Amino acid sequence: MEKILVVDDDADLLVLEETVLSRAGFTVSALSDPLQAPELARTGKFDAVVLDVMMPGMDGFELLELLRADDRTRSLPVLLLSSLTEASERVRGLEHGADDYMGKPFHPKELVCRIQRLLAKGAGQAESLEGKLEDFPFSEVVQILERNRKSGFLAVVGREGFGRLVLHEGAIFGASFARLTGADALVALMTMKWGRFRFTPHPNPQQVSFLAEQPIDLQWAILKAAWLEDELSRRPLPADEAPLLASGRSVPPMPKEFPQLPVDTVLDRVVTLPGVTLGDLVASQWAAPNRIRLTVAWLCETGVIRASVPH
Repeated sequence: MEKILVVDDDADLLVLEETVLSRAGFTVSALSDPLQAPELARTGKFDAVVLDVMMPGMDGFELLELLRADDRTRSLPVLLLSSLTEASERVRGLEHGADDYMGKPFHPKELVCRIQRLLAKGAGQAESLEGKLEDFPFSEVVQILERNRKSGFLAVVGREGFGRLVLHEGAIFGASFARLTGADALVALMTMKWGRFRFTPHPNPQQVSFLAEQPIDLQWAILKAAWLEDELSRRPLPADEAPLLASGRSVPPMPKEFPQLPVDTVLDRVVTLPGVTLGDLVASQWAAPNRIRLTVAWLCETGVIRASVPH
């Protein structure tokens, strides 16, 4: 029978948590003083721990850090339980090494299900982490996986397409987005704002066609995506449905601070595909969406192309 340590300074909630888990068949040790928890966790041979976040003397985040710093408790599955349910608090909990984060008030059956999932993970069974990009920005999700040295697959689906990352011990060894692979694909995924993500752990991710020999630099991708968004914020963009026309002007030298943009490809498509729109170019998915947008914005700014009024 699995043993669960529950730490909560609220006496009524502590009784409720102990009762719910005991009725589900677990052996429960309930503790109201968080200062006693580290020693009990080290000696009690527990299978999982439930920690309240807001406690006097030592909060759940501090207690979690102590557990993760000790070899005897480092691998214990930990569920944080808190009335702080904002996305930023959930991210903070995961960054501190929590395996799951659950808000108060909670449904008794959900608490039992969450504990069962943690125990399944500890037994080596697959567990998924999923959510909305509107709540958890993609860059934060990947950085959490990196800090916790996770291995597996991160799939993302949104308005602009579908992508996947392959991670091994927190490092990104593969990235795909539509027709893109590698660093370009990772930058494209960084700019996704709407959609869903799902991480599936795997101790040794299988070989895939877009796997790289060296890890892709995550911080470089984050900075590149931020730079693209910043540059786009400074320039007007034509409407997605407005047809683009070439003016016949030659392309001026590109600013030195610009990375290599797909100028020739965009201009060629504007010339050879009458009526093509910015929305069409982005939907073709042959380059990261924001790289296409910035290219169109710069070509419009320099007068090489212009947007006509759609009929």
